[in-house]
This record gives sequence, structure tokens and C-alpha cells, in this order.
Amino acid sequence: MKATKMLILPLAFVLILAFAACGGTPPSTSQAQSANEPPTSASPTQIDLTDLDGLTKTYLTPILFSVATRNSWTDGNDIEADMLVDMYGFMKIWNANIPESEMEFDGEIPYYYLDEVILENYVQSYFAVSIDHLHSSDRYNADRKAYAFNMSGVGWAYNPHVIRAEYDESTNILVLYLDDGFGEVEGEAATLTIQLNDDGSFKYISNDAIPIQ
Repeated sequence: MKATKMLILPLAFVLILAFAACGGTPPSTSQAQSANEPPTSASPTQIDLTDLDGLTKTYLTPILFSVATRNSWTDGNDIEADMLVDMYGFMKIWNANIPESEMEFDGEIPYYYLDEVILENYVQSYFAVSIDHLHSSDRYNADRKAYAFNMSGVGWAYNPHVIRAEYDESTNILVLYLDDGFGEVEGEAATLTIQLNDDGSFKYISNDAIPIQ
């Protein structure tokens, strides 16, 4: 039996609708291996700056739940640890068909525990962030060396898009200019800077955002 889904988020992220994300299957040995690999996209020479939908899918979807595009930061450790953990949940856990038999219940609340190494390697493939910072998350269980995911559900309202992009070939830096994700602010609301690598992998460097009102 599949658990009914609902996740409580900060006030700025009122549950309006379920955001369509990448589906998947329960994290297995093969998935754990792939989660340890850096994120990949087209090589820098293949970046199409006019394909705004493609840029949105490739570079925004993986980090939506981290709220990294809603706040200004220049250090991954400035991003709330809980949200970095939830980023993994959004992409790999909550949309996977994990059987109830693999969950543990605290009263009526089902939890799924993920080995710390899998999540930490995944998050660090996107951000320069310390293990200590990730361990400061309320989702982290030090005794089990694992992160706990509340499987009672997830909803999402935040849906930003790339509205223009720039690429510097000399530095392999991609800059994405984003709308506010809520349709309340016209024009550019955030500037996300990404380091691209020749092998197609990439890492988020910083974000400059209009403060949340």
C-alpha cells in the first residue's frame, strides 16, 4: 500500500500543487552508484542559449527543493542543510515507488532512511558544501548514519524558469537569469551562476536573488 503524500514546507512555499519531477525507483545499488556521479548535461560547446525550456529542465529541476534560487548565496554552506537534504528527496525519493515494507513508522508517519554517503555524494556533486553542514540537518540521524525522509507526502508551488542565459567560453561559466517562480514579479528575479566542465558535469557557484517579501 502506498502512503498518502503531504510535506509541510516553509510559508513561502504553500502547498498549491504537486510539481512534476523526475520519477524513479527505490534507491538500489545501481542507483547509489549513479547518485555518486557528478550531474551531467551537454558539453559547453553544445549549450543552446536559445533553448530556455531545456536550460530550465537541465539546470533548475535538480535544485528546486534546495531553495538555492530563492536566496542569495556565494557559499553552498549558506544554503539551509534541511533543504539540501530535501533536494535529494524531491529528485530521488518522494517520486519513487518505494514499498511500504522498506519504510519505518513513527506512530502513523512513515520514514525512509537513506545511507549518508549516497546523499552526501549526490549533494556535493552539485554544491561545494561540507559534510558537517549536511549533518546539521534535522533529517540526519547520527546513530544510524542515515537521513530520514518523511514519506507522508510532498507538494510544490515554486516553478521558476530561465528567461535568458549567457555563456562565457573562456571560463566555462553559464549564467541563468530566472523569473520569480510564482508569477508575482515580472522580469528577472534571480541570477544563477554555474561552472560547466568539458565532460558535461557542472556545479552551482552562486545565486543573486531578490529578497523574499
